[in-house]
Amino acid sequence: MHALRFTYLNQLARLTGGPVILVLLPFFLSVEQQGYWFTMISFTAFVAFADMGLSTALIQSAAHEHAKFEQSVSQNSKDATRYRVRLDTLRVFAWRRSISVALWVLPFVLGVGLYMLSGQSAPQHIHWKAPWVLLCVTSVASLVLTIVLAYHEGCNDVARIQSVRALIALLNAAVIALGLVFGLGLWALPLATGASTALGFGLIWRRTREHNTVALTIPSEEVNAGVKAWSKEISPLLAKYATSWLGGYAMFQLFTPIVFRLEGAAAAGRVGLTISVFMAIFTLSNVWSTYQLPRFSMAIALRDRKALDNCMAIALKGSLLTYGILVLTAIAAYLALHQYTQLQDRFLGIEAIGSLAVVWLLQLLVHNLAVYLRAFKEEPLVWHTMTAAVHSITATLVTLQLLGLDHLFTGFLTVYIWFAPAVLLLFVRKRESTKRWPELASQ
Repeated sequence: MHALRFTYLNQLARLTGGPVILVLLPFFLSVEQQGYWFTMISFTAFVAFADMGLSTALIQSAAHEHAKFEQSVSQNSKDATRYRVRLDTLRVFAWRRSISVALWVLPFVLGVGLYMLSGQSAPQHIHWKAPWVLLCVTSVASLVLTIVLAYHEGCNDVARIQSVRALIALLNAAVIALGLVFGLGLWALPLATGASTALGFGLIWRRTREHNTVALTIPSEEVNAGVKAWSKEISPLLAKYATSWLGGYAMFQLFTPIVFRLEGAAAAGRVGLTISVFMAIFTLSNVWSTYQLPRFSMAIALRDRKALDNCMAIALKGSLLTYGILVLTAIAAYLALHQYTQLQDRFLGIEAIGSLAVVWLLQLLVHNLAVYLRAFKEEPLVWHTMTAAVHSITATLVTLQLLGLDHLFTGFLTVYIWFAPAVLLLFVRKRESTKRWPELASQ
């Protein structure tokens, strides 16, 4: 429960600042600036997706090794040293791989963003190029931090790392809010990302100094050999994760850029603000699975079916209940905005909101099932996710042209007619396979 409290603190830190920022945006940004704001966020979201499952793989691998390390220590086994070495070399692998990812993703996102954002003639009062460049640089640095934090979280240190994430989120929200109030406009985004990332690196550096470094415990030759071994072990899984992550990006992050390109900045701003509310609700609802990610992997490493089922039950029940409460609250607040025309006009209509509410409910179910499946250090959703992405983009373009902006997500909703049942079937099959664990353990 200690980890759950800190995970909720992290997400509440994000969502405390989120509503404040959403309220400030209409007052301190023009309609066109709001469009650039959310379109820039959508493009930099690709930086997060450039993680391509590396954070998930690190949490799983660290949790597996940590569980075996603790078990071997409790049994006074000689294998404890071997597992400790694997954990330490995994940390080095996390740093090296995250930096290599950052080096290729920066020019890609920077170039694509410059091309797409230049597709619309910006009003004279909007200067977006310099903030965009700085946002790309700070977002890539944030990606490195996220990957490194994932390793530490996998080592059963969820509470400490979630507290670090909470501080990062609070500083990010505070800088954005102050930037908007003091008229910094689009500059508020990169300045907030840069300040919060610097804080995160400082906190993780201090934590690392409190523990023995790899250089003090393992010769450099053994470190390099361990990093190569981890690369060979994790890379095949990352190739599958990368495909799924690209599909996920296409499913959830291309709405705003598509509308920006076809309908202009003002329409993109309405889409971005509406989606951001539901993404915030989805994120907070997922706290129940987020804080248990290492526990899923540790239960699998120890072949503890009861613990695994318990993790799944807590995650699923808690996330669905939280989502229901938050969505009803958000819709009630939206309906109350009729008397505040300035704010309501910044969102999409009730038809789009209703479609999004159903879509994110189904995605919440899919996400929890996927957490269970991926905890086995597998990626069974490659073709499912890519097919869903193609379906989503095609349906979005068709509904936008035929039905208009307020029915933008109707086509997206049709993806889940087959996507959710397909993932549920995979989950049922995998869970059935765990019934053999006691038999396997006795062999």
